Parts: sequence; C-alpha cells; structure tokens
Amino acid sequence: YTYGDLIQGKKYNIKVVAKAENGQTAEVTAEQTTGSIANLTAGDIVFTYTVDGKVIDKNTWTNGKVKVSAKINPEIDMTGLKIQTSKDGKKYENADAQTFTENGTMYVVLTDGKNYGGSAGGTVTNIDKTRPIITEATTTTNSISIKATDEEKGSGIVGYSITTTSSQPRSEEFTPVNNTKEFSTTINNQIQGTTYYAWVKDKAENINEVKTVKTENVTDLIKDVNLTFSYSTTG
Repeated sequence: YTYGDLIQGKKYNIKVVAKAENGQTAEVTAEQTTGSIANLTAGDIVFTYTVDGKVIDKNTWTNGKVKVSAKINPEIDMTGLKIQTSKDGKKYENADAQTFTENGTMYVVLTDGKNYGGSAGGTVTNIDKTRPIITEATTTTNSISIKATDEEKGSGIVGYSITTTSSQPRSEEFTPVNNTKEFSTTINNQIQGTTYYAWVKDKAENINEVKTVKTENVTDLIKDVNLTFSYSTTG
C-alpha cells in the first residue's frame, strides 16, 4: 500500500496488524520520515529569454515583451515532481514560462502537488519603455544644437536624426553615437529659415516625442541689429 498526500520531512508511525483465521492478531510498528524536495538554485535551471519568438541574450535591451522559460538540468531527479513558476513568488502556476511586460523575476519551484522545494529565480532587467527626452534645441541660420537625456536606468541614447518632416524616422536613418545617458551635438550646413524635426533614440528603440526647431533668417537678424550711422564731409 502506498500512502500519498503526506508532508515532506515529517516523521510518521506505520502500524501493521495481521489477523489469523482463528482470531489471533499480531502487529508491528515502524517509523519512517518522508523525504524533502530539493531546493533549487540558479545553477539547477537553464533560463531562456525570447522576444517575439526570437532567443535573445538576457542583457539585450528591448521595449517589447520578454518571455522567460525554465528547464531543469537533467541531473535533478524529477520523479513524481513537476515544475511551477511565478512572477511574484506567491502565486504559482503549472507552467515552465512567464511573459514580462516590465522588469521582474520569474520564480521556479519543484512540487509534488502538496510540498514544495525552495525557489530559484531568473531576472528580467532589459525592458526599457521610456522615451529619451530632448531637453534643449537651439538654432542659428545654418546650424541646430540639441541636448538630450535618457533616464538613469534606461538603455542609453545611441543615435540622432534631423528631418524636414514630422514623420518618425526609420531606425537606419539615425546617425549612430556611442551609448550615453547625456547627449549633445551640433548639426551644421542647414538651410536658413527652415523648420526641422529633431530625434534621438535609445538602445531599446524608444524615440523621443518630436522636437520642432526652425533655423533663423539672415534678414531677421539684420532687423534686430540697432545700426548707427555717422556722416562727414571733406574738402
């Protein structure tokens, strides 16, 4: 006979009684302690990270959803056990994967349906959905200067673009720059009196809200100058 639904690591007394046809009985009692489900460590699990079905390195920045899958290493005895996962370490599901829309941790445990081993986690730290910001934009008659910033925990600015339309530029239309949290540059050889649109993007492909700037006109600058003339005659 097999007893089920027992508590792990608990001592049980087992009593067996035999009864003969003449009514005489004999009994024997034994003690047995149930085993415990092994506590998992990160080394016991292979975590796989995917975005849109494509496997990525866990450090690859994205502004999309990250699916984390867990596979128990083959040296772990899974007899009578199943894997469960959770995104908060409290509510577990009969699933070996969880999908994250923001950074967090997937917890993994083994269970026999009643008892649980200690959990191990696979962290998600590569989701960035915050747009970088152009904090300042100034112009001359033929140049545009911009300053931009990305949040402290963001992926960092990796490109900029100046366009003549308000349509968001494609990724390949950005001029690449070294990854940075704070960015500034001046773009020369622009046309005077023209409206331009300034853009920056971060490593997770987030792009700023459009920033509109207009280069100055030479004629406007002349109007703003207070000129004083003096005349003299000779002869």
